[in-house]
Amino acid sequence: KIIGARYYLKGFEQLYGPLNATEDDRSPRDMDGHGTHTASTVAGRRVPNASAFGGFAEGTASGGAPLARLAIYKACWATPKASKAAGNTCFEADMLAAIDDAIRDGVHVLSISIGTNQPFAFNRDGIAIGALNAVKHNILVACSAGNSGPAPSSLSNLAPWLITVGAGSLDRDFVGPVVLGTGMEIIVSNFIIILFTVQCINIVITFSFLFFHFIFIANYITFVFLHLIDFREKQSLLTI
Repeated sequence: KIIGARYYLKGFEQLYGPLNATEDDRSPRDMDGHGTHTASTVAGRRVPNASAFGGFAEGTASGGAPLARLAIYKACWATPKASKAAGNTCFEADMLAAIDDAIRDGVHVLSISIGTNQPFAFNRDGIAIGALNAVKHNILVACSAGNSGPAPSSLSNLAPWLITVGAGSLDRDFVGPVVLGTGMEIIVSNFIIILFTVQCINIVITFSFLFFHFIFIANYITFVFLHLIDFREKQSLLTI
């Protein structure tokens, strides 16, 4: 499935110095799972009887092109002296070097999960510039639309030579029952659960950027009164 892999960090090390081996790996290896996940979105083989945690969305999982081969170009790295939740940092010099190598390697499609919270002018956007060169070599370039919005000017990767991919009909809400210690069962979406327990939780929202199809928001929820909830009856997956 994976027929090649490279990594790029000259731009990163020019600012931050040598990569800290305790924070990331000096290799194309995916250290936080995002690149692996998004690679499977594009080219994962068919897997029967798959589901999310708790049995949600049970069925056959498949990437968009399950017989395609993958070439990996790692250009984003763990932010120094920050938690994994703080996300990763990507330098235009490294991204452009990765795109140039992909063009020379003869790839047919570039899928790039790197973006910003707001768009930039095309002549100041490294992804747009690199992608234009790729398109001139008859390479299709698909990029993430980002997780911001919905609001005006909240998309990233808007250059007309890109295919910008964002969720149009599916969100990340799952509905499931929560059984309280009193025996009361509440069936709500995660959004309502957060409102219902807003006095009992701390919510930290951070952004995680790496290599592939979509940019995801990671949410960490700590329940102060966790002992009030009995999860033995049925587990609930809470995400935003």
